[in-house]
Amino acid sequence: VDTAALKALAAKLAEQVGVPEAAAELPDKALALMGTSKSTTRESRNDRRFPNTNQAFACWTAANEMQLCVAATGDRTHPKCAQRERDTMTLCSV
Repeated sequence: VDTAALKALAAKLAEQVGVPEAAAELPDKALALMGTSKSTTRESRNDRRFPNTNQAFACWTAANEMQLCVAATGDRTHPKCAQRERDTMTLCSV
């Protein structure tokens, strides 16, 4: 990880936001962690049953499908249930 490049980027962003002194407060270790972190967010699958922007019914359906899958397999970590759990966590504001 190139901490010098990360510091330069942090300084540029801090200046654009209007707080140039904030870039000096970032320690090297924090900058190194920012450079190596991986994104853990995932999007839900596109579901043609719910084309509208109001996703309340999609949330309700995803939660029910997850519960049905868990009841059928008996295991929440089963691969078939994992995608439904991700959909539920993405669509529903918990």
